[in-house]
Amino acid sequence: MGQGVKFRLSVERVSSRECAGDETQKLTQLQAKLLTLQSALRRQPDTQRKELIPRQIEAAKSQLDELSAMAKGTSLQETVFRIRRDVTRQDQRVAQTMERQKQLLNQSAPEFSLNLVTGGTLGSESLKGNVVVLHFWKYAEKPLAEPYGQVGYLEFLSGKRRDSNVKVVGVAMNQSLRQADRVRAGTRTARKLIEFMNLTYPVGYDDGATFPDPDGASMSLDPGSYDAGDNDLGGNWCEGASDYNMGDLGTPGAANDPC
Repeated sequence: MGQGVKFRLSVERVSSRECAGDETQKLTQLQAKLLTLQSALRRQPDTQRKELIPRQIEAAKSQLDELSAMAKGTSLQETVFRIRRDVTRQDQRVAQTMERQKQLLNQSAPEFSLNLVTGGTLGSESLKGNVVVLHFWKYAEKPLAEPYGQVGYLEFLSGKRRDSNVKVVGVAMNQSLRQADRVRAGTRTARKLIEFMNLTYPVGYDDGATFPDPDGASMSLDPGSYDAGDNDLGGNWCEGASDYNMGDLGTPGAANDPC
């Protein structure tokens, strides 16, 4: 796993019980139903990505009532309950995303000015009429963290699509760039990475004075501030507070935490 590090997982059975009555038949039928749903969703047994697309969510929702009825009173009742809860959360996520698309697509982006780590500024006025890819990442020489491979791809994209009005802009998220006495060190390590990766697209940084720049947490928009105007106010954004994986904070697949 990861960079060649080996992990050993030991599983110990602590208890077992025999299926009572017609439970064996119910479980067999339920397993067949779940495998049929898996096939309908076109998900392979080793699939690790948990996010479903809208078509998959609708297919799963259509089977939830029947699955719940079949699982009632069996050892898989809790499993089906968790499936229902996850599908419901993902359905909410997609609904929120579609609503945001209605609010933001085909709308003018707010004006901004970005400090560049190589000096000078980049204004939004110079990007008008282009498709702009904003890449938020720790542009730091050390430690060189994943997914630095994305940077190479973005450099390729920037060169390949330059004549197609596609512009790539990097935004360094280093914590040192948010501290006045460490900005120079932060820009220095970012410049070293730019030179090491031979990047030609501009890389700027936000000093964090208006919007939060979380480290190990997602940026979270307050659930009561989803309209286009509130979205532009830094006070309506905060750092994710709910732990979801190895100390990382955020609510993927669920409603945002209130700010």
